[in-house]
Amino acid sequence: MKSMTKLKLKANDRIIFGNSSAFIFRNQDRASESEVQDTKENPITYEFAMNEKSAQDNAADAQRREEEK
Repeated sequence: MKSMTKLKLKANDRIIFGNSSAFIFRNQDRASESEVQDTKENPITYEFAMNEKSAQDNAADAQRREEEK
């Protein structure tokens, strides 16, 4: 998110500052409501968060280029 709009965090939300700091918001009481589950088989790692951010950035860039056409 690139705005100053308030946002309520949900369990397992990823928070990324710049290019090298990634945090995961934990809320064990509400973890079952999360879209992405952090399990031993599929952990939410730094690499997972950065790949997710990269994919979102690429999609936003593609959309911006399409709008410019």
